[in-house]
Amino acid sequence: SDYLLEKPEDLVVLSDGSIVVLNKKQFLMKIDPATDSRVTTFGDSAYGKFYGNFGFGCDGSPSSIHTSNHLAVSDNVKGLDGEIIFVAEYGQHNGKIVMLNSDGQCVKIINHKELGGGNTNFGFRPRAMEVKTINGEDHLFASGEFYRGSSKKSYMYTENLTKGTSRKCNVL
Repeated sequence: SDYLLEKPEDLVVLSDGSIVVLNKKQFLMKIDPATDSRVTTFGDSAYGKFYGNFGFGCDGSPSSIHTSNHLAVSDNVKGLDGEIIFVAEYGQHNGKIVMLNSDGQCVKIINHKELGGGNTNFGFRPRAMEVKTINGEDHLFASGEFYRGSSKKSYMYTENLTKGTSRKCNVL
């Protein structure tokens, strides 16, 4: 099959033991630990609607996951129940972080502008991302760059997922 696991970019393990894998072919796959097989209902379609340029709706606008490289997971996100899977998307729609529930449905997007940058009109493309528990609260850390003309600028975004507060800054 063209949709077999091929050169995974990243993975996260959910609390039930299922594994969500970001494949080189740029789609997300959920593997059931009881059967060692792909969960075909993940993301509302046989391939999770995340293969290539297939779009999905979230936060009232169309979106896609096409050039992702990092996954993270948290079960302590303000206003959202259960485990949330974070997908760093650095290419489509100027970069963003897509948040999915454990069934693969999009629940929220931290869009390009919200990630921030040197001014309020643009943000950065996330290249690295991590969720870490600190003093009982989950924190999202993302870093990346934005090209402005011929110069490349580096940025950081952090969010206390438990409290719902965020910061963004230039990295000099």
